[in-house]
Amino acid sequence: MSLPTCQNCNNQWTWKMTFLQLLRFKRELTCPYCGKAQYQSKDSLWKMNFTGIGPYILLPILFGLSIPLPVIISYSVIIILLFFLISPYLMGLSNEEEPIF
Repeated sequence: MSLPTCQNCNNQWTWKMTFLQLLRFKRELTCPYCGKAQYQSKDSLWKMNFTGIGPYILLPILFGLSIPLPVIISYSVIIILLFFLISPYLMGLSNEEEPIF
């Protein structure tokens, strides 16, 4: 895993730059070095979606095992924090907006 690199100027974004771009929730990202438009690659979108959703598949199992609610809430908070920490490393950039399917 590595941080994304601009496809125009080949500069690698920092974790903070990438995270701030992700918080904008827009498809078009702006390179902080050259100012050109960048888009999240299709592979990157799939990786982030599966990484973000995957741990929550376990929630029904946890409820079925009669695990106390505070433990389940703690699990959820930890998973969300971990996702935010690693999400910049999962992101890849492209010069063109790629269709998801």
